[in-house]
Amino acid sequence: MKITATILILLVAIEAILFMVLEIWGSTEMLQRSFGMSAEFLNQSEARLALANQGIYNGFIGGGLLFARFDFPVDAQAIGSLLFTSFVVLAGVFGMATIRRKSIFWIQAFPAILAVLAILFNV
Repeated sequence: MKITATILILLVAIEAILFMVLEIWGSTEMLQRSFGMSAEFLNQSEARLALANQGIYNGFIGGGLLFARFDFPVDAQAIGSLLFTSFVVLAGVFGMATIRRKSIFWIQAFPAILAVLAILFNV
C-alpha cells in the first residue's frame, strides 16, 4: 500500500482513538466544547455511559484500522483497511445527517473518504 494511503489510515485511526479517549475519560467541559452538549445532559450518568459505549466502538475502529494496515497479511491489508475506513465514513455521514452537519463531515467523514479513495487508487 502506498505511503499516502498509510498516512491517511493512520490519521483516521489516531482520530478514532482520540475520540475514544475523549468520550470515555473527557471532562464535562471538554465534551461540551467538542460535541456542543449541555452540562446538564453530560452530568446524567446515562449520557456518560452512552458516550463511553460510543468511545469503545471508536477504539475498536481505530485499533482495527491499525491492525488491518500493519498486522494483516499484505494481500489482505487493503480490504481490511477499506472495511474499517468505510465504517468511519458511514458513522461520519450519519453524524452529519443527525447531529452537527459541517463539523462532523470535515473532522470525521472527510479524512475517512480520502483514506478510502487512497486505498482504492493504490490497490
